[in-house]
Amino acid sequence: MASYKSLQELLKKSVVWEQHLQDLYDVAGLGLKDERSRELVGKLRDQQKSNIEILSEIDVEKYGPGEWVRFSIDYHEDKLIPRKTIKRDSSPAEILDSITDYEQKLKNYYQAVLDSLRSREQKELFQSLVRFRDQRIKQIESLRQR
Repeated sequence: MASYKSLQELLKKSVVWEQHLQDLYDVAGLGLKDERSRELVGKLRDQQKSNIEILSEIDVEKYGPGEWVRFSIDYHEDKLIPRKTIKRDSSPAEILDSITDYEQKLKNYYQAVLDSLRSREQKELFQSLVRFRDQRIKQIESLRQR
């Protein structure tokens, strides 16, 4: 069922989900035994922290008048947050699978918001968020190659 959400509300929700991803990195970094896995998660965690700061500071009003977005995607946390767990003996591949799953779901969320927007400036904002998630997923995939 479609409902109307303010663009600011949708962006604030995305910050919360980005923080959940940060939590995933934090837990993974603390509990992992494998040194290579800890280093990998540490790099991603540091980048994620910076990303949250940038996203938190976005002023939607700079991208046009406040807009109510007809939004029908089911964006409840239980659908977004991957239920895979990272365990102490998780391999780097398993860690990357969980993180990639979450990253892909965030990208899909940003794409759904983008598809619902009409304002060119606001579309550009969410296009940049989709591109960022694409780059992030590619970066994680490149780490798999190591």
